[in-house]
Amino acid sequence: MIVQDIINIVREQTRDITGVTWADADIMQYINEGVKNTIQRAPQANSKKEDVPVVAGVDQALPDEAVFLINIISNASGGTVYRADVQAKDTFSPNWKNDRAKTYPIEWMTRSEPTKFMLWPPLKADSTVLAEYSFYPLDVSDPADLISVTNEYLEPVRLWALYRTFSRDAEDTPSVQRAEVYKQQFEQFFAGPQ
Repeated sequence: MIVQDIINIVREQTRDITGVTWADADIMQYINEGVKNTIQRAPQANSKKEDVPVVAGVDQALPDEAVFLINIISNASGGTVYRADVQAKDTFSPNWKNDRAKTYPIEWMTRSEPTKFMLWPPLKADSTVLAEYSFYPLDVSDPADLISVTNEYLEPVRLWALYRTFSRDAEDTPSVQRAEVYKQQFEQFFAGPQ
């Protein structure tokens, strides 16, 4: 879907077909916000698989562009790297971080930082792992730009743009009430079936 498609939907819903009240730039700003809010709630909405450099030791970090680690797929030798539970590792092998360093990791785990991870066994030297992580795309700035989320996540981007557009009206107007409805629909999209 291109940006113009959502602009058209917003213009139709707000009855601002000629763009008198809301400029394209305003709506594009809301689309950009919607993309980022969608990726925060569903990292898989915009992700990539990439060889990520890792350093000797246990503690690792994704590239600066990363928002959230989804998976470590394989090590530099092509071997699978399995997800492990860090609390279980700490409980059953408290000194696991001090294990003898190896060339390739076989397990990965995280604590609470979305772009940091740990590898076990510790690495001897710099290497790479194939990682899948989410990232924010470049902001859209032209109605012909593509919206950079997978198709199943275009709906919350549209809902966010409508929420932000309607919320610009004065308080206690029907538009603000509609804005709240769109915001609730945006949140419900990620809540899943009830």
